[in-house]
Amino acid sequence: MVCNSGFTAAALPSICSHIDSTNKTHRSYYTDTQLNNFLLSTMDKFLSSIGIAFNNPEKKMGERVINRYVKKLTRLRGREYLQNCSVVVDSAGFQIQNGYLNKPQIKEFNDLYYNYFLQNNSDLFEKAFVLDIIPGYSFCPYDSWAELEEFNVKSYESAIALPQSILDKMVYIHHFRTPKTYKLYKKLFFDMDYSSKFNNFAVGGLVNFHAKSTPPCIMYVVPLVDIITKAIESNKKNINFHVLGETEWKSVLAHSFIERHIKEVYDIDIKITFDSSTIFKVLAMGRYTFVLDDDAIFKLSIKSDNMYNTWRDYGTAEDAMYKVVNKSLEGSGMQLLDKTNDPMYLKSGLGNSKPNSMNNIFYTYGILQIFKLFNEFQILCNSIVDDLYPIYQSGDELFFVEKVSEWMSKFNDGRDTKSIRSRVSNLLNSFDILNNLDRDYTGYLVNRYADSQEYESL
Repeated sequence: MVCNSGFTAAALPSICSHIDSTNKTHRSYYTDTQLNNFLLSTMDKFLSSIGIAFNNPEKKMGERVINRYVKKLTRLRGREYLQNCSVVVDSAGFQIQNGYLNKPQIKEFNDLYYNYFLQNNSDLFEKAFVLDIIPGYSFCPYDSWAELEEFNVKSYESAIALPQSILDKMVYIHHFRTPKTYKLYKKLFFDMDYSSKFNNFAVGGLVNFHAKSTPPCIMYVVPLVDIITKAIESNKKNINFHVLGETEWKSVLAHSFIERHIKEVYDIDIKITFDSSTIFKVLAMGRYTFVLDDDAIFKLSIKSDNMYNTWRDYGTAEDAMYKVVNKSLEGSGMQLLDKTNDPMYLKSGLGNSKPNSMNNIFYTYGILQIFKLFNEFQILCNSIVDDLYPIYQSGDELFFVEKVSEWMSKFNDGRDTKSIRSRVSNLLNSFDILNNLDRDYTGYLVNRYADSQEYESL
């Protein structure tokens, strides 16, 4: 099996920390080669932010800060189980938006990021985000929109000045969180034409996107219209598009439809990827996972008060979790879990200082199960698109909405709600927007639906 999934696992250092901890306690369960083969065939993309090297606040920016990250990333890339996996470097936008650096330090970091880190360490990453500088909701050190533009021009100028081999790895970030933000980023994109130098694009701000009311489309088609317009002008036939967030199951199906539609209409191959820290929110904090069963997604809770309840036809929830995890590992050569010898939770007195904490091997295998799930789900989505997109092409939109809604209901605990129908209608509207490439209309969408609360200090 090859990796089909567009899922990118965020927080690479945390993932490695969990795996390394399991290596110490369960080294006999798998080899690094077996784990590496599993990752390469199911989920081979990881995100790591250079911002993890920052203190909050950072007292003094300089090469030593960058070197902290280089040292950490070098160690991670040296893990045998990560060989030939892809690492995407985030440019610390989160930390900058939350006040880790003051204004002079942001300027200094810009130079260090492009001229010191990227140019001296390009062997450590497959892709890296351009440094996109926008204010946070609670932190805005910039005195005016003109100054904010100056910061971004400096960043994007630095990006296109990189050697071509590094520029080819860079990911252009396009923002539209507020009307004025979108106006600035359209200027960078079209008027200054920085975008023409890139094949990799990303949209920021969706995770914190605060709509005034429900938009009538998938909102990332706004930047996609700009990207497709530019691709047509420059005759580009292959584009990578990364969505920060948007890992909900129904959204993954929509990504697949958007990919197919752009291919059919413009003969442009676009690969939509997306990142999330889902594995930590789901398994570590929520104590549940998701299961693909009978071509539908189900939530499986493994909280202590639910462990012995019946779950579908798997037996108890505990039985189900062992079966699901072991099934995901079949064919990998890795040792499967045994309920007696590999308890899900450790009790005090079993070499564990925290009673009822999750067993290392179970937590690591649970992460792998989620990785495998994303890959299997992507294969299912591709199959659904193959079956249903021709219905759209035939012009029978009502039947298309009906069939897509049936599938999305399967990814919504089996419930065909009004929100499902609305989501499918939004997909159709997104097709229309991509057909027309009307930038006046996408500008209207931002003005009408994006957050109207601009940054107070600007």
